[in-house]
Amino acid sequence: MNTSPRRNRWSRMFKKAAPLCVMAAALGVTACGAEGGVDPDASITAGDEPGSPDDIDGTSGAGGSAVATGGNGDDGTGVPQNPNAQLGEVVATYFAEWSVYGRDFHVADIAADKLTHVLYGFIPICGPNDALKAANPSGYLILQRQCADKPDYSVTIHDKYAALEKSYPGDEWDDPIRGNFGQLMKMKAAHPDVKVLPSVGGWTLSDPFFSMAGNDANRKVFVDSVISFLKKYELFDGVDIDWEFPGGGGATVGLGSSDDRQAYVVLMKDIREALDGLSKETGRSYELTSAIGAAPKMVDAVDYESAAPYMDYIFAMTYDYYGAWSGDLGHLTALHESANNDLNAGYNVAASIENLIEAGVPASKLVLGVAMYGRGWKGVAEVSGNSPFTGKGGGPIKGSWEAGVIDYKDIVSQYAGGTNEGLAGFTYSYDEQAEAPYLYNASTGELISYDNPRSVKAKRAYGAKMGLAGVFSWEIDGDNGAILDAMNGI
Repeated sequence: MNTSPRRNRWSRMFKKAAPLCVMAAALGVTACGAEGGVDPDASITAGDEPGSPDDIDGTSGAGGSAVATGGNGDDGTGVPQNPNAQLGEVVATYFAEWSVYGRDFHVADIAADKLTHVLYGFIPICGPNDALKAANPSGYLILQRQCADKPDYSVTIHDKYAALEKSYPGDEWDDPIRGNFGQLMKMKAAHPDVKVLPSVGGWTLSDPFFSMAGNDANRKVFVDSVISFLKKYELFDGVDIDWEFPGGGGATVGLGSSDDRQAYVVLMKDIREALDGLSKETGRSYELTSAIGAAPKMVDAVDYESAAPYMDYIFAMTYDYYGAWSGDLGHLTALHESANNDLNAGYNVAASIENLIEAGVPASKLVLGVAMYGRGWKGVAEVSGNSPFTGKGGGPIKGSWEAGVIDYKDIVSQYAGGTNEGLAGFTYSYDEQAEAPYLYNASTGELISYDNPRSVKAKRAYGAKMGLAGVFSWEIDGDNGAILDAMNGI
């Protein structure tokens, strides 16, 4: 093993108010283009966006051994503390396949020198994909064509044009691999220590997991296809599993059962064994990671204590606790609970991380999630006192690419200002107890909750205290560079 260093409100959100690409939908973002057959206005699954905690009333992306690094003492949370703990080396981000279209963000725009991992979203699985069919019929037809010569439960490329065919400066017409994959190969040539992992699944591409993970024959097809994929595309350093979500609460109502608890463990075991076998063939180390829902119900749905020994890192999607899929107001990704963020117990980063550690996940394998976007409401009413969070939201604010979701770079340029002076009638505030910024326009009733460098640095400090593996973000094209700098402590 490598030892290198939603139903309720969540599901309503992920039905995607606005279609965007063919794979992006749970994190709070998205947009796709039409070059290559993927409709730029078709939803790819918005963000398999930063997934979200759990069926929260609702819903919603390495190294180390299986031994937890714990420690002695207790800080009052009931979670053992390590007085010598420090934040691990992981600084990861998701790069979305569809970013090359309307967002005009490309692999060459990634500041690879500030990252240890790039997670490529998303790689689909052939087979039952009702969630994709409902959210994005054109994207579903494209996937059907990609899967025509493959057995169900095989992984495949979704948008062939974006992944393999789009030309960039320096490409030759007969290069067998161009597009995002070709650019990632060039990135790795310049930054060989950066790990690049294909992320399999996501919000609208997770349906096949439910009938695959617990079935020996189907699981074998899947695992074998992952290994074949890694052999064919040698730029990748392992695989990231984004199953949304074991036990249920994902995009397709009715999928998920208690059997998923152990099926997830067996899936990780089989992938780990297959990766180790591949390592013997190639002499390379391969990582197995997974993006997971962070709310209590989703954590309880998986036997993470048994699964963790097979995994290198677990990316906890500690964001999307609140959003405009509901009129309930709270911070998108608060570090701690506060008076502005107490409608639902456990809807904060610290509670999620500590719950995962209590569930048996070694802190040294946990990677904390931050948001390179914000969520906002319009028509906030019934506000009491000075806090807009005492009111009720009246729907999603205008977003960058989908209603209610705003890229961080747009928040700064259009609402906060470069020095948080506030623009267009918005006032900047920072909830020091929650470690969370927000913007409010009292005259229009518009409220935006988001991460900024201050809140990200607070999360880094918390991660260091807990001895976590590092931090990751959804997703890189929403940033102006400031969030990534903060993830690095700059």
